Amino acid sequence: MPAPSLMDVAKRKAIRNIEKLDDMGDLPYRILRPILLKVENPYQLAEIEKNSPQIAGEDSELWKAFIRRDIPNWRTMQREPSNPNNWFSLYKRLERQNKREVDAATEELRRQFGAMQKEKEESAVKMIYRPLSGKSGVRPPRTVSQRPEDRGILQFGTKGSRTKTLTGAGIIQKIRRTTADAKQQRGASLSIPAAILTSRRSKQVQAPKGML
Repeated sequence: MPAPSLMDVAKRKAIRNIEKLDDMGDLPYRILRPILLKVENPYQLAEIEKNSPQIAGEDSELWKAFIRRDIPNWRTMQREPSNPNNWFSLYKRLERQNKREVDAATEELRRQFGAMQKEKEESAVKMIYRPLSGKSGVRPPRTVSQRPEDRGILQFGTKGSRTKTLTGAGIIQKIRRTTADAKQQRGASLSIPAAILTSRRSKQVQAPKGML
């Protein structure tokens, strides 16, 4: 394998120190191309063009690559300068235009987000402080009071049971029912046969003689 030429050694060394280069002397672009392809900063390339003007206009492929990389909507903008030696001026103009568009889009997004947040907060406040209407289904608490027309009415029942309220007519009906039940019970006792009553009396136990 032949030994590398001095030119190859110089190129490799220049590539290793590419970030420090700002001047390529008077070498033509075709020789410097492998080195310049490693330049990642367009402002550094512009400085090299300034110090080595022979490459200006020859390095358009490098500037096109920078524009495609840094300008998202480059297809809708001017793609080439009117003067082939002014690629850096075109790049800066497109960069400023892109920044304005990004700032405008960011501001619009911030405005829309703020409007959404405000609407959300207002909706939350309306939900919290909305007054209850009569159709809300909430019934007012019931109160117990003695009406004048309820006075003098007897109530029957025990604690825990349902209370039955009787009016004057109801009281008379209840008395009649109670009297009828008593007569029925008395009549049942009178209808007991005499033989059964005699048998019951005969079964009475006499007291012991010692107690007489």
